[in-house]
Amino acid sequence: MKSKAWLILCVITIIAGVALGCTNLLTEQEVIALNAARTSVMASATEFVEEALPEGSSLTSLHRAVADGNTLGYVGQTTVQGFGGPIVVVMGVDNNGTVTGISVGGSDFAETANLGTRTREPEFTDRFPGLTSTPVMNENVDAISGVTVSSSAVISGAAQIYDAIAAVE
Repeated sequence: MKSKAWLILCVITIIAGVALGCTNLLTEQEVIALNAARTSVMASATEFVEEALPEGSSLTSLHRAVADGNTLGYVGQTTVQGFGGPIVVVMGVDNNGTVTGISVGGSDFAETANLGTRTREPEFTDRFPGLTSTPVMNENVDAISGVTVSSSAVISGAAQIYDAIAAVE
C-alpha cells in the first residue's frame, strides 16, 4: 500500500513539474516576442523601462524607450478584437509625437489568411511611421480594401496607444 501511494505521488509531481516547465517556456517566449516587437518599433532604443499606465488607459503596457540615458519616446501595447480574435498592437512614438513604427500580431493572432493577415504586412504597417497625430481610419491611415474589421481594429489600437502616449508627455 505504501509503495502505491509513493508511486501516485511521484506521478503527480512529474506531471506538475512538466506543466510548470511548459508554462514557463511559453511565458518566456511571449516576453521575447514582445521585446522584439518593442525593438522593431523603436530601433534606436537600447532599453525599455516600464512605466505606469495613464489613468483610464486601455493599454496593457507602456515603456519608455531609452538610449544613452536619454528618453527617445514611448512604446505602448494594447490588445484589440479583430475579425478572427485578439490582435496585439505595439507602437512607438518619439518625443516629437511622430510614430516610429508599429507591430501587429501576438501569440493568439488568428486573422483570416490572405485577408486579415495582411494587417501584419509592410503594405499596411508602413502607413503608420511618420504620422504626427492620432491615427484615424480613412483620414490619415487607409484601411485595406476588403479587410475592414481587421484594419479598423489595428487602427483603433494604434489610436489608443497614440492618445495614451500623448497624455504622458
